[in-house]
Amino acid sequence: MLAIVLYIQRLYGNVMRELMTGWAREAGRIPEEQFGFVPGRDTMGPCFILRHLAHDAQFRWVREQGGEGSSRLYVAFMDFTQA
Repeated sequence: MLAIVLYIQRLYGNVMRELMTGWAREAGRIPEEQFGFVPGRDTMGPCFILRHLAHDAQFRWVREQGGEGSSRLYVAFMDFTQA
């Protein structure tokens, strides 16, 4: 009996997730900056962007100061897997 209840809960959760994701896509509620939990989008794009920003910040510092170093680049990561 417990196995059936767990299966029904999982099925219900999957159906609700599909409905909500479909609605959010059609309504334009998912911004272009959203990479996590979106089918078809992975984290390689944001990693490339972050690496480019870090390189650009370092290049700007060298150009402005005339020496080695790096300007400050603040980054925030949110990991909701443990939430």
